[in-house]
Amino acid sequence: MNMRVDVSLIPGKMVVGGPGLGVLAEDVPSSGVNGAGYLFNDLTFPADNGKRVIGRILTLPSAGTFFAFEDSSFTFIGAPDGVYTFTYQLYVDGVLTGPVATATLVVGDTFNPSWASDCNLIIQLK
Repeated sequence: MNMRVDVSLIPGKMVVGGPGLGVLAEDVPSSGVNGAGYLFNDLTFPADNGKRVIGRILTLPSAGTFFAFEDSSFTFIGAPDGVYTFTYQLYVDGVLTGPVATATLVVGDTFNPSWASDCNLIIQLK
């Protein structure tokens, strides 16, 4: 087993843990600066409470800088107005569940409601 020790964002504290283990489903954000975590629409509450979930990013948006965090919150910066996608897979309790999912990121005011049928999640960033 690997162990990870990092300097924490909390002054005077240290983070110790195993990387890549995911978070409890109930800790996946339902809202935030960039909207819900990309895994939120893939979960069923309260049935998934207590299960450990993690998303594995397979493809990145074609422009900008994309940071995905273990709880599926993310930051997407530096892309011009337009439509971008990334793909991921959901693991629940260490087991792959379902096919590859696509999330669409809309930067600026461009939006087309027909996209809803083409992907799992649409997030508009202004």
